[in-house]
Amino acid sequence: MTKHSEISAANMSLAPTPEGGHTDTSVRCRLVLVLTGEQLAVFAKDAPRVLENALSGGDVSSVVLSQNTLDEAEFTELVRPCVEAVQQMNVAAIIAGDPRVAGRCGADGIQYGQDLEGVRDGVDRYAPKFMIGAGNIRSRHNALIIGEAQPDYIMFGKPGGDTQAPPLPRNLELGAWWSAMIEIPCLVMGGTAVDSVVEVSSTGAEFVCLGHAIFGPKESPIPVLEGNDTPASRVAKANELLDAQAPLLLEADEKRRDVRA
Repeated sequence: MTKHSEISAANMSLAPTPEGGHTDTSVRCRLVLVLTGEQLAVFAKDAPRVLENALSGGDVSSVVLSQNTLDEAEFTELVRPCVEAVQQMNVAAIIAGDPRVAGRCGADGIQYGQDLEGVRDGVDRYAPKFMIGAGNIRSRHNALIIGEAQPDYIMFGKPGGDTQAPPLPRNLELGAWWSAMIEIPCLVMGGTAVDSVVEVSSTGAEFVCLGHAIFGPKESPIPVLEGNDTPASRVAKANELLDAQAPLLLEADEKRRDVRA
């Protein structure tokens, strides 16, 4: 999801290799990392280094940095160097929170909640300079209403909402329904287990979000950045699983056309 071009049907156009792997990550569900304000507060000045470690592990479409319960001033101070670190790794940085923070930090995108007026205002005021997303979508009705505002993507689940090893069934159901019907790309929140990416990818969603699976619970200290179990190694594992088991998005696109027919 680097800049705007990564959230598009163009990601569905490549073919698989004869061995069944993927010639390019754009043919299958891609990884999005999510870091909450509470985690940023714990990692503090080490947060950029943690993000750099995670992004060194393999393909990541974008990073969502979520304000959550932090006030604007604290979040801005913590997130500014994180945005710089993410962009230095050629990955898009999305702010889920106050749009003013995104502007001050030079982020690539702004993620709103499931407030139609907020999303519509964001599209009108900030697109196409910023990628505009909508998160924490909890029902089909809300998804369709938000979709009318034409954001760049919607997210089923919320930053910090990954509290169990498997993905929440509601998010999986919504992701499968949306990806079979609607062209606007969707992100689906995974669980606290890295291998939850497989279940999310089976829905046909274009992107799977991992937060605690990569960075640990919000109360946990800074992740170990050396050895065999680091954010980088978890990102690498997620990509290996997606390469091996994620269905082709080209197939999901054909399913969508069949449903519409």
